[in-house]
Amino acid sequence: MVEHQFAGDPVVLERGLRSLLCIPLLHQGKLIGLIYLENNLITDAFTQKRIKVIRLLCSQAAISLDNSRLYAEAADYARTLEQKVMERTAALEEANQELHRLATLDSL
Repeated sequence: MVEHQFAGDPVVLERGLRSLLCIPLLHQGKLIGLIYLENNLITDAFTQKRIKVIRLLCSQAAISLDNSRLYAEAADYARTLEQKVMERTAALEEANQELHRLATLDSL
């Protein structure tokens, strides 16, 4: 894939880049991230075959990153739920103690 669109870009010139590739990490049509690769040794380092392999790896990386996000959200939800259960258990215990106190006062 030969495109010299950024050949005159100051960053490309400053870094001496000879090959540059940027591919989106997509999962289910959602942008997860970007892969940015540069090579300052050879021109056309990213052949069609290499890009095909890189795209395959990007697909797997996007799935892994999205799964990681989902696991983190699930863990956060579990912590929140556990906290709510603890708070409600404490409130029930307080109510139970109050009922016990009232029942003791009524029997006097």
